[in-house]
Amino acid sequence: MPAKNDLVSLGDIEFALPDALKAGSPDPVVARLLAAVDDPSLRDDDFEPAFAMVAVSGVLEDFGRLEEALAILRRADAEGVRDDTTEPKVWIAALLVKLGRTEEAAEVFHEVRQAGRDDWSAYEIYGEAVEETGDLAGALKLFASGEARSRDAGDGFGTEQLGTAINRVRRAMGFPDTTLPPGPPAS
Repeated sequence: MPAKNDLVSLGDIEFALPDALKAGSPDPVVARLLAAVDDPSLRDDDFEPAFAMVAVSGVLEDFGRLEEALAILRRADAEGVRDDTTEPKVWIAALLVKLGRTEEAAEVFHEVRQAGRDDWSAYEIYGEAVEETGDLAGALKLFASGEARSRDAGDGFGTEQLGTAINRVRRAMGFPDTTLPPGPPAS
């Protein structure tokens, strides 16, 4: 078993991109994180496999290796590597948008919704990907749907986050900000 300081930790996941940029290549970081996903003996106590796979995908994406990033997310989904806060299919949908495969992305996001895995962050992640393509109306629709769902669920923080996204998109479209109805306080 590796020494405690050689185990892969949450900090290693959080610093994956800076470490890859420093190395000039994503490959060493990707290999280390995926090794820990595959072998629990390489993990520190705070290691999160689902977050690690999303981070690996993000690093590959930032290095322009989009298809490899998508393959990592599809592997996470196929192997059921998810947790309460990380749903690989949300990230798959967002990446498919970036790849120009919007119909496939919409189908994947529909699967997320059907499975009940669509918390406020799912709408934020997918909506921001749509927003980045310039489809402001589509992004606004996603953010508004997520904001309404969060408000109905009593999630003040999610409502606030998506309200901020709604106002950002509305401003970009030339409309004034909206005022949200009173809801539960952000927590």
